[in-house]
Amino acid sequence: VDPGHGVSLDLALFYNDYDHLRTIEPGTPDASGPRVVVPLHYANHARGRTWGAEADALLRPSPGWRLRLSYSYLQMRLGLTDGAPAGTVTEAIPGNHPKHMAGIHSSMDLPGNFELDLVGRYVGALGGSGIADYATARIRLGWRWQRRVELSIAGQDLFAPRRREFLTGVYAADDRYIERRAYVQAVWRF
Repeated sequence: VDPGHGVSLDLALFYNDYDHLRTIEPGTPDASGPRVVVPLHYANHARGRTWGAEADALLRPSPGWRLRLSYSYLQMRLGLTDGAPAGTVTEAIPGNHPKHMAGIHSSMDLPGNFELDLVGRYVGALGGSGIADYATARIRLGWRWQRRVELSIAGQDLFAPRRREFLTGVYAADDRYIERRAYVQAVWRF
């Protein structure tokens, strides 16, 4: 939708119904050695439904300024099919998907071939996983020389020194953390 000069809106609603999603099921334990080993087998005994909405707005308050606002809502339900073996679990980690996400991205063309990008992002809590909601930001200042050379300095994930965004697997040692960081970049296009 383009309601006026310099403004565009996009709205999407979705519903998905899935069958034969991947599951993990335990095999017969083997106690013949010094440890009990329980083999895990992949199968397709899960089903799921997702539904939600995504909204996006692009504004151009002035010729050199672009502002993008976004929001998404996701609801997910997973379950096992009838007849799934005892002990079967879905491969997806329950609660590893935020219901709410929102963002703002401001991009400005400044005098002297400079560019300034500011990005803010909010991600809702991950239901039973223990990962709280968070907000983060990124800032970038760039300079272009003609069309071939670009120099920039940026900072990412500025609001906290370190955070977890999601669970990666069964073992806590697999968890990954996002660190605050800064970088300098030079690009030469030929």
